[in-house]
Amino acid sequence: MFDVFPIMQQLHEMLRYLKEALSLEEAKPIYKDLQKAAEEKAHLTNLNPKEILQLNVPGHRAMINELHRL
Repeated sequence: MFDVFPIMQQLHEMLRYLKEALSLEEAKPIYKDLQKAAEEKAHLTNLNPKEILQLNVPGHRAMINELHRL
């Protein structure tokens, strides 16, 4: 449980950023990409602990960062 918590915390942080971006008028051109990313991250939060521990969190964060740069 203690190993999974920091990963889950980061996933929820990414979800928060995505949901905030989805509420911005300026993000309308990439709305579908943001929505898809949010759905993918939400799915990851439902994985079992073994699967969560195997996630490449920096890779997921890099993808989110790319979307925020657009």
